[in-house]
Amino acid sequence: MNAQLGVMQGRLVPKFEGRYQAHPIGYWQDEFALAAREGLSHIEFILDLDRIEENPLWSEEGRLEIRRVAAETGVAVHAICADCFLEEPVWQGPASAAMLPRVLEAAVQIRAGIVVMPVLEKATLPGPAATEALVQVLHNALDAVPGPRIALETELSPEETVRLLEAINHPRVGIAYDTGNHAAAGFSARTDWAAYGANVIHVHLKDRPLGGGSVHLGEGGVDFPGLLDAMQAMEYDGVITIQGYRDDEGVAVFRTQKAFVDRLLISAHQTQTTP
Repeated sequence: MNAQLGVMQGRLVPKFEGRYQAHPIGYWQDEFALAAREGLSHIEFILDLDRIEENPLWSEEGRLEIRRVAAETGVAVHAICADCFLEEPVWQGPASAAMLPRVLEAAVQIRAGIVVMPVLEKATLPGPAATEALVQVLHNALDAVPGPRIALETELSPEETVRLLEAINHPRVGIAYDTGNHAAAGFSARTDWAAYGANVIHVHLKDRPLGGGSVHLGEGGVDFPGLLDAMQAMEYDGVITIQGYRDDEGVAVFRTQKAFVDRLLISAHQTQTTP
């Protein structure tokens, strides 16, 4: 396994307006130098619906600035976390559906290969009609904008996830596997990956207890050794974004999360190379 390790935007800087996860308007550039200092390959950029016009992803000038800062620091933007679709799911109507090609175009311009689309919480698919609408929107957007892949973030069972992928049936659509969300929903990493691990194209590292909120990595319900075994079995070599527990500031608590991940990866490598 040769995955690239990065961080969810905002985890290394103080909270924006007290929000747990949000694009830090006005000081997002600061995080790139911090990420470089922590030895990270990438920042996963957040696109919120709230104040979307102020997000650099939403303008030509802003996208040029993202590329400039990424080039200066050596920290890429491999993925966009499109949280805007939590509030306005693409299957709800033409206005939200029309946003998806624009997000994909932004990904092309900043050289991000993945757009993470949440299909959970407020954006959970309520039934077959919504699923059919989602399939149509995805196909239309991907046909219109070549290049980036879409990684669906869900809290579905393995069987439901397989059925959703079969319904979509598109080579550029896969799964963003959020370790904490699946543990909180009562699912096992080994079982999940056995069912659809070949379709996982993006990973969020988080920890949550069953039915609970985010906690420090290793303190919740995620079977991290099982997860690493499953990822190795699938020869996963994509992006891993640390989306661990955060406090009001960011860097110090992130370092404890990254140290945990580093130990995991070292242990996995030693297991892999031991005859």
